Amino acid sequence: MVQKKTINVKLKSNDKRMEKLLIVTSDHIWGIGVFEFIKSETKFESYSVATSFDEMLSVATQISFSMMIVGLPLKHTEVECFKKLIVLSPAINVLVISSDEEKLPVRQLLTAGVKGIVAKKTNVPELKKAISQVYTGQTYIESACLMDLLFVDSKVDTVTLTRRERNIAELLVEGKSNTQICEMLNLQPSTVSTFKKRIYEKLNIKNVIQLTRSSFRTNN
Repeated sequence: MVQKKTINVKLKSNDKRMEKLLIVTSDHIWGIGVFEFIKSETKFESYSVATSFDEMLSVATQISFSMMIVGLPLKHTEVECFKKLIVLSPAINVLVISSDEEKLPVRQLLTAGVKGIVAKKTNVPELKKAISQVYTGQTYIESACLMDLLFVDSKVDTVTLTRRERNIAELLVEGKSNTQICEMLNLQPSTVSTFKKRIYEKLNIKNVIQLTRSSFRTNN
């Protein structure tokens, strides 16, 4: 039987040493399913539920969570909620699982502090990878969500990358290591390192987190 910790239950003193998970959803069955899946990939033994973004913030003032899974529909206005959440819980790792029809404000979510973004229709191996990386504080963006991140608004100044540079930039944003990129693109490690350095210099950034927030286009 699933151990579900509701928000109005007073925590026992020894619970404070346990990692705590918050699932934000209005679908009780979906929440149970997510927990059953995530507990096999993490150390969570129970979870709390918030059914709205306002309740999410309210719960975060009462309990210190190490990870949060969000399954509610998102709009641009909800981005501010995540900014407030990170102020309340700077160490929390947030994974957004979006519905198929949503067009997410990916760049804004990452800037607000969200660590991971995947679609509900994602395959099991990719969802496991997303959970594993976000759980450990890393950034993960599903490839299907990358177009929202890399979409170029004509009103925004962008840096032009070559097609190869963009290929490597996209793989870096997906969380691929230099070694994995070498294998996928059949390149030497030194070549990938050179491309990576060139990308960072062009975009005036220092790491992958900043890369996910950058705007660039391909030079055809």
